[in-house]
Order: sequence, then C-alpha cells, then structure tokens
Amino acid sequence: MSSTSVPVQNLLQLADSMGREQEHFARDLVNRVFPHSMIAISDRDVAGVKRCLADWIFAVEHALAQGDNAPAKTGSVFPHTWATLTASGLLSDDALVQEARMRMLLWQFAQPSGAMEGTPIHAAPQYLSQLAGSENPLLADAAMRLMSANLRDKSNAPGQLVELPAEVLHLLVWRVIAAYEVISPGRHVELQAKVPAILAAHDEGQAHGRSAQYLAHKLMELHLVDAQRPTLAPAKQGLALSLALLALPSGLNFLQLAQMAMEPGLARMCVVLRALGYDEQAAGALLGWIVGRLGHENAAVSTLSRYGSATVDGASAMVTQWRAVRPNRGDAQ
Repeated sequence: MSSTSVPVQNLLQLADSMGREQEHFARDLVNRVFPHSMIAISDRDVAGVKRCLADWIFAVEHALAQGDNAPAKTGSVFPHTWATLTASGLLSDDALVQEARMRMLLWQFAQPSGAMEGTPIHAAPQYLSQLAGSENPLLADAAMRLMSANLRDKSNAPGQLVELPAEVLHLLVWRVIAAYEVISPGRHVELQAKVPAILAAHDEGQAHGRSAQYLAHKLMELHLVDAQRPTLAPAKQGLALSLALLALPSGLNFLQLAQMAMEPGLARMCVVLRALGYDEQAAGALLGWIVGRLGHENAAVSTLSRYGSATVDGASAMVTQWRAVRPNRGDAQ
C-alpha cells in the first residue's frame, strides 16, 4: 500500500478536511433521521439509527411496564411512544442520535461481511480465553467482561440498553416518560417512581467499548503491551481491543477512533498512527485489516501513500485538537 507519486494534498490537509466534514455530517444526520417532509429516506445509516433508537425505546417501555398487567412491547414495528417522541422532537437530540449512530457502527463491525467474512470485530476466542485464565484476577475479570460483550454483539439486536452511557439512558428514560404523559396525562406519577430502580440496575461498565478499554488498561498496567506504541493486531486482539489500546496513548476515546475507522480513506486514523510514531508498515497492517472489513481500498491506498507527508509533530498537533472536541460520552468510551 505504498506509492512513489507526489501527493496533491498532504495527509494533514486531508485529515483536517475530513474532520470538518464529520462535524457537518453530525448536524445533517439529525435532520435526515427526522425529516420535515414525508418523503421516505432509505439510506442505510438513517435506517440503522432509527432501528437502534426503536430498540432502546422498546427496552425502556418494557422496563417501565414491569409490574403492569399489559406488556410494553407488541407486534408493532415501532414502540408505543415512538410517534409522540418523533412528533414532539424529543428524539431530535444530538446525544441520542449520535449514540445510536456509533452503536450501529460498532455492531456492523461485529457482523461477518465482505472479504473478511467469518472474521468479526471480536478478539479471537483463544486469545481472550488465555487472558481469562490468567493468575491475575483483575486481568482475568477484564478478559471475561470483553468475552461477555462479544457474545452480546453476536445477537441481532444492536440497540441494547447495556451499551448506553448512564447519562444517555437517564435522558432517554425521562423522554419516554414525557411521551407517556402526552398520551395519558397524569401517567408520569406512576412511571417516575420506577426510574431510580432502572437507573440503579444499569452497569455501563459492561458496554463493549468500555469492556475493551478496561482490558487495554490492565494489559498496559501489567506491561503486557507497550504503553506508548502498543502492537495492534486486530486479527488476534479483535478490532475493539486494538482501538482501545490505541485510545490510551493517543488520548482519544474509543468511539472517536471507531468513527475514524469507518471513514473512507482512513485519513484521520493515519494521522493518529503517525502521531504515535508508527511506521508505514505498521500503519498499513492495521488499515489493511479495516479495509478488508469495509472496503474503500483505493482511497486507503491513496491515503497511505501520503503517510510521510505528515510530520510526527504536525500529526500530534492535530490529534491534540481532536482531543479537545471528544464526544460527551466519558473517557472510558
């Protein structure tokens, strides 16, 4: 994945352009998920976000219905409160829409597809099994947590409440209660009493991204990987753990790196690797694995040919800027 041609645009310019495009994309996505017209939009991203939001709302409705005579979920495609939530704009929230987009992104990574069919995001079972058998109880527990997260993602349900940060779950639960209040005035009195139990039972530490980063921390604490420039081997580690290992020295969070891994050309991912001092061969190995999952091969080849056009100092300065605009999902994700 190298070239001797002179790049028209250097890597830093390309990555900076993609960063601006992502900011515009985030705003556009909210408008496309909840359009003002009745024209159907079949875009896969939009459909995925709606599916994820619907799954979460179904789960919240079910939790709120515990102890009631009637179950919350019926044979409907959308939750009971969906129409009210969308009409009122209560779902047109950057935090909710972007969380759903990131969750669908990670879930899609976990499904066998493309040239790497049969080799999903998850770490090879034997690798995690070895770590789970460690004599160090903290390392063993961290490996078991990631194994459990992997098993959840093998299901066909991307919208699982366990994957939500606590603050986003809190927001969603109260939005659903507000919708029930519109449908049945006075209902909030009954429902709000159930909120403390729902929130108390939530363990965001079991989320896939957090589980991967928890294991990455343990591997570094025990000096089993290089803290400054860890070896990235997604075929062995699984992509989730590779991104979590990359998150620690870069100062970026897991979801930022997952987003970068989905971008055509992988320019921003290249800049992160360059900032940490990875050589072109090491960068090409990680990018080649991602490309095998998602495509964009021509764009990635073009990007990697510009790898040397970015200095380590220039790349580091750009990564510092990205750290300042991390999503509001906590450092562990």
